[in-house]
Amino acid sequence: MLKPLSGAVRMEGIHPAGSREFFRKELSFVFQNLNLLPLASVERNLSISLRIAGVDLDYAQKWLEILGLWDLRKRTVEKLSGGQRQRVAVARAIAKRPKVLFLDEPTSGLDDENTMIIKNAVKEFTSERNTICVVATHDHRLEEIADELVDFHTFVSLEK
Repeated sequence: MLKPLSGAVRMEGIHPAGSREFFRKELSFVFQNLNLLPLASVERNLSISLRIAGVDLDYAQKWLEILGLWDLRKRTVEKLSGGQRQRVAVARAIAKRPKVLFLDEPTSGLDDENTMIIKNAVKEFTSERNTICVVATHDHRLEEIADELVDFHTFVSLEK
């Protein structure tokens, strides 16, 4: 998000890295605090994000189904459990079809079942779309979906 002091960030795609279009259409986040609209429905939370990115809403249905949220799509976010909210945030980020996906503690506080649902969805999406996914987490259950692990305590890259 910060502009480099020197050099350039280059990515394959129609929108130059760092441009407004790149941030709107090619980059997606799941923040640790989720940033969902609590009084809006699951569907509305996704539709706002996807319209801004210029993505067809039909693609979101697939991810709502995969993440076990299709039957909850009309429910307001404030009436969802914590695990359901986290899955909505992941669905919103994935349905945007980004080239780069950042996940900040996407499974924090989740049980094994919800973690598995999110892990499988991220794995399917990144392999299907050839997306770069960066996950910041303390959750070792997510290690198996990584191509590379970086432990910031040791600053050593641990390649698989």
